[in-house]
Amino acid sequence: MTDIATSLKAFKLDGRFDVICSGSLLGINYKKIHSNSVGYKTDYEMFSMDFEEFLWAKGYSDLHIEQILEHMCSGKAFSDTELSVYKKLFLEYCVLGGMPAVIRQYIETNTFSDTLEIQHQIQFDYEEDIRKYAEQKKADWILNGGIEKEWDSYLKKMEQYGLSDYLAIKQKYFDKYQESLKSEQGKE
Repeated sequence: MTDIATSLKAFKLDGRFDVICSGSLLGINYKKIHSNSVGYKTDYEMFSMDFEEFLWAKGYSDLHIEQILEHMCSGKAFSDTELSVYKKLFLEYCVLGGMPAVIRQYIETNTFSDTLEIQHQIQFDYEEDIRKYAEQKKADWILNGGIEKEWDSYLKKMEQYGLSDYLAIKQKYFDKYQESLKSEQGKE
């Protein structure tokens, strides 16, 4: 990892290549990197899609989205047809969860088929990133101490790894499980 990050400068200076490095764990080993290729790389923080971006992906124009927002800000009621369409769109967005790969699959197929598999893979990726970082910090704190000093930055980093998104996914499945138990108890 450290050699890869240091070599980014060479690729930039060479000029023949554009290099993209991606992954939520790229930041873990920054302390070990000899040279961070300062001035030769650009960092971007990525987020899941919001509802507006979901509407863009579905083909809605900026003007249409602005009109929706105007209705909401002014408190002007939607027609029954508009309300039905927008409720359906928002429900789709909530079910899909805003992750671009999931939304792309949904838009390409116009069904929810295979979106759950992609959501599960994203969940597993979150778990792996969070687990790796937590284990690395735990070992570091056991060997070197410093938990009190680093706790706030640790929580911030965990959030960058998607802890809130991960917990929301887990909560969603737990709630569904609880509902299924209640449903089963109601049948008895």
